[in-house]
Amino acid sequence: MGDENTQKNFWSTVPGILTGIAAVITAMGGLIALILNYSSDKQLLAKLPVEAVSQAGFPYTFHGNNPAKIRFRASGQWAAIPTSSNEPNAPRGYIDANGYSSFSKNPSVQCNQYNLGALIVRTEGGNCITGGREGIIELQPGQTIYFLMNDIPGMYSDNTGAMQVELFKAQ
Repeated sequence: MGDENTQKNFWSTVPGILTGIAAVITAMGGLIALILNYSSDKQLLAKLPVEAVSQAGFPYTFHGNNPAKIRFRASGQWAAIPTSSNEPNAPRGYIDANGYSSFSKNPSVQCNQYNLGALIVRTEGGNCITGGREGIIELQPGQTIYFLMNDIPGMYSDNTGAMQVELFKAQ
């Protein structure tokens, strides 16, 4: 009988309460670590350096055995219009992968449905798949896509900067 009272009373003491709290915190930390470890964003497939001056773009070939959805996320800054440009009303300065949103879409750019200066994703045949700072692409085994700045063909030499594009397997 004395042992049962000691065990029951232990959880109502300060050391017992602290032990219980520590156990809960440890369990929650382990669960959070497990979830983060297996989340889709932790399945990094590739990091691509996409230079603003590249008209051809940076290629990525999907080496999976089955079709898969791939999430991309871009960070960095680049500029498509040099500060020395004489074009009136042209936006100047560095931008993110969404491009110049305040500038009207230009029908002369590679993918006219996206902003000038946006990161775009094209197929080998030149079709635009998507664009912007992040998105999801469905790729077939062996399919190659290209990441590049949306600019007017022949006008890439005056661009500056780069984007770091990370590719993850989406769930």
